[in-house]
Amino acid sequence: MTLPLTSTDAPGGMPDAAGIPTLTLALETSSIPEAVRVALDVREAERAALFAMSHELLDGLRPELDRLTTELVRKSIQGLWEKRSEKYENPRTQ
Repeated sequence: MTLPLTSTDAPGGMPDAAGIPTLTLALETSSIPEAVRVALDVREAERAALFAMSHELLDGLRPELDRLTTELVRKSIQGLWEKRSEKYENPRTQ
């Protein structure tokens, strides 16, 4: 015999909202364990390093991206002009 699932037993079920603690800005830093503070500081440092690296990479790639974009636009316009020229060189007879 199986018992029906309750909301907390259900897969993906959410607990009652009244049972979820909320964090506020009034939380004293002294009440946060040292290990948690260190872990959060390390995570923030990793985040800052990752964003700094991405900005550095993008700055380094910017000239190449500009060159590729310029080349793409030129080729697109050249292709458009060639198609337009073909239209006038080979007019359809009606």
